[in-house]
Amino acid sequence: NEYFCMKLAKSIGLNVASVELRYFSKYPALLVKRFDRLAEKNEVKRVHIIDACQMLNLSPSYKYEQNFVSNRDVKNMRDGVSFKKLFDASNRCDIPAIAKKELLNWAIFNLLIGNSDAHGKNFSFYVDKQGLKPAPFYDLVSVLAFNVEHSMAMAYGDEFDPDAILAYDLREFAQTIGINYKLVAQILQMQAKNIIQAITEEKVPVDTNSKESKESFDTLKETILKRATSYIEVAKQMGKVSY
Repeated sequence: NEYFCMKLAKSIGLNVASVELRYFSKYPALLVKRFDRLAEKNEVKRVHIIDACQMLNLSPSYKYEQNFVSNRDVKNMRDGVSFKKLFDASNRCDIPAIAKKELLNWAIFNLLIGNSDAHGKNFSFYVDKQGLKPAPFYDLVSVLAFNVEHSMAMAYGDEFDPDAILAYDLREFAQTIGINYKLVAQILQMQAKNIIQAITEEKVPVDTNSKESKESFDTLKETILKRATSYIEVAKQMGKVSY
């Protein structure tokens, strides 16, 4: 799942960490190239990097916007990492416009694949003399492909339900993060179309070594294709809703 989603993101031009899928006997393993290390001759240097929680001076326990989870009694307690906090903080990056574009690409791709676990520990920034800049994306997983409870880590507009985020919510999302809704709609539609093309043209081949893994992979592709197709229409509706 993660291998496919990472490679899918790479295939549509997003900045993601390099990954490989290796098998040890019959057991698959995901190898991720570390982007917080730099190999120079015979030396490996650490690269200064912080995650979104650190950037916002929040405890890791606040990595979800609904920091006390989403059950009825505490769902309105939303002191954790949110898109508004992230986009506001991106003004501290060395080139804010690039940081905002990367954040928007990340937010939209996670929406399209159904990654409900895209929280504040799953987005990071490089730190150097020039300032902060977004690191490659990582931990991209279609959680919706699994039969578990789903609630997005951060609200799009005011909506956490991944199946209920529609045109109005994305208009509100655009206003919240301070980006013109037309640009949000354009990137949403472009990513959705590129995802559909990448999957239908099998630009991300995956070798499955069992019937069970093939069925899981087929479910994963169907889940993402269905969402991408529906969000092409949602993008078109964004200019028509009253907001």
